[in-house]
Amino acid sequence: MTQLVAPIAGASSLLFLQFSAPQISHQDFPNLPVLTNLLSSPALASSRRITYIPPNNGSPRRTTSNASRGCDNLSHLSLYLLAPRDRVGTTASDRPTLAWYISRVPDVPVEFALVEEGVPTPLWKQKIEVQKAGIATISLPENSPHLVEGREYKWSIRLICNPVSPSAAPPYISWMRKVPLPEALRSRLSTATSNRDRAFLYAQAGMWYDAVAATVNQFSDRSASQSEVMADLRSLLSQAGLPPLANSNDMK
Repeated sequence: MTQLVAPIAGASSLLFLQFSAPQISHQDFPNLPVLTNLLSSPALASSRRITYIPPNNGSPRRTTSNASRGCDNLSHLSLYLLAPRDRVGTTASDRPTLAWYISRVPDVPVEFALVEEGVPTPLWKQKIEVQKAGIATISLPENSPHLVEGREYKWSIRLICNPVSPSAAPPYISWMRKVPLPEALRSRLSTATSNRDRAFLYAQAGMWYDAVAATVNQFSDRSASQSEVMADLRSLLSQAGLPPLANSNDMK
């Protein structure tokens, strides 16, 4: 039986960035017309596979991942962010939950940072205590800055292999953009009865980070099928160009 691992120290974690972007329209989310028919019953899903439809949100960004660059003592450690490999992931959440994978517990400190595009000083930075290998999640606390619609943020995880020169090991980075929640989607979410239903809706609407968060949240749902949750998560990762989770032990 698999469970979610969230090896994070403390309650606080993530941040959000600001930056101007064009107005979001139905052309940005071409799949919105199907949302009104997406949930035909409270049990959407067991016969369906989650489908991520990326929005048309401009130039792609490159997510860096895999291998522990700059850390000679961690050459056999694998780390990657659960984010689209070649595009900006979107979220409608003011304080989204982000997820990342690490293959084993490192013996060096780990640091999370959130940076606004074009601003050198991080909006948020925090040390993370990794207690278990697998999927970890990070969320901004209520007293932290919230994301601003239309702005982009770079988030990163760094292994501090050299405390004297932390930048010696480049961080693993990805991007996210805060977008408005379409009324059609808001309406369907209000009638969704499970995290899986919400994950399907977010994925169809192209909201990557919300889809992943809803999928991961299912590991704490007693009624959820753990094998189905793993299948949905692996499917999302594959559609975003990420490596598959090796086995059920990736979720502790």
